[in-house]
Order: sequence, then structure tokens, then C-alpha cells
Amino acid sequence: MRISAIVPVLNEESFIDSFLQWHLTLSGIDEWILVDGGSNDRTLERIHAFQSQYSQLRLIAGEHLRGRARQMNAGAASAVGEVLLFLHVDCKLGQFAPDVLKNTLRDEKIIGGGFYKKYEYETALLKLYRSLMNLVRTKWLRNLVGTNAIFIRRSVFETLGGYPEVSILEDMILCDRMKSAGKLAMLKPYLIVSSRRYIKDGIVRRMIMAVRILILFRIMRVEPNRLKMYYLKTVKE
Repeated sequence: MRISAIVPVLNEESFIDSFLQWHLTLSGIDEWILVDGGSNDRTLERIHAFQSQYSQLRLIAGEHLRGRARQMNAGAASAVGEVLLFLHVDCKLGQFAPDVLKNTLRDEKIIGGGFYKKYEYETALLKLYRSLMNLVRTKWLRNLVGTNAIFIRRSVFETLGGYPEVSILEDMILCDRMKSAGKLAMLKPYLIVSSRRYIKDGIVRRMIMAVRILILFRIMRVEPNRLKMYYLKTVKE
């Protein structure tokens, strides 16, 4: 069982070195596909430096790929693995995560899933928040987002049509489709997620924004493009 890890990147020169230094030494991932959406910093330069040392690292790049859903679909289209693992650059897989993933997918009824998460730096409030999200959103509701490191059998991903090319919540929409296609598994070890966005925007503000977007999408049926405008306005104010 081969696993292809797909990582969308855009202007991540501050994070890309530490991400690659950790993940390229993990065993159990057969290839790493980084898909750049038009970076104008040193992201591509840093990736090229690692490519000279690691044959399992591939890069797909181009302005036409801007947009996370489009990037991840492009990576999936070029992947060789029977299992696709979608990872954000500010996330860190546990050392034994690939083995746990492979063992889980020995059960043919499981078509995909994700990982429970912890934040790299946690205040008491942030720890409470992610604990509730792990319990309610991930464990009970089986709702996954990008920072859960979604994984899926490639055949199922293709049958479902990949990620919908919307401006936001593409991961949640894919997860809804996955739940209708088969059984999902929620795994540990925890995925370690950077707290940078919470520190930058304010923990309470970001929490309120996330909950509001969820309510607007799930209950009010607001379409993703409008939600993207609200998101951008909130993080910039």
C-alpha cells in the first residue's frame, strides 16, 4: 500500500524548511508532492534545495494552480499512491502516523478519515477549544477539516470527483461526500498544528469566526464564495 502525501503551498518560506526537515525523514510515506499556487517569496527556492537530497519529493507549480482545492486536485492527479494524504504546511505528522494509517486501512470497509489534533502552543482556552472540536466535530460528527490531515483511498477520491473547486470549505464538502461513500476512521497520534493564526488574529476572535462560518454554512446554507469574503474581512480587520 503506497501513500502519496499532497501539500498545497503558497508563500511559506518561513515554514517550509522545518516542515520538510521533519517529514522527509519519516518512513512509510512513498512520495511527497508539494503543489505551489504562485509563491513570490523563496518557497520554491527552498523546495528545490531539498529536492537535490530527497528523491521522494516532487514539486508542481504554476499561477494557474492558485486555490487550495485546485492545488490538491493537481497533486492527486499526479500521485502514484493508492492512498492520498492531504497535509497543510503548518501541520506535523506524528512519527508513527504512517504506520497507524496503513494498519487502519487494512480494513477494506474504511475508505478514509483523518487525525485528531493538538496545537503546537496551547493556552488553557485553546486546549479546551480543540478538545471540544476533537470530541464533537471530529469524533461524534465525523466532520473533518484540512488541519485533520484528511486521507482517502485514491479510487474513492476519484469516484467522488476530488475536491470541489470552491474558495473555502472544500475540505468539509469533500468530507460530507466521504461519509456517504463509506466508513471513516479518526486516528491518533495527534497531528500537531501551528497556533500561528490564532496568535496573529486573536484566539477568541478566531474561535468565534470558525463557529460562525460553520453555522452560516451548515444551517443558513450560505455559499462558500460569500463565506470567503467574510473570512478575509475578519482576518484583516
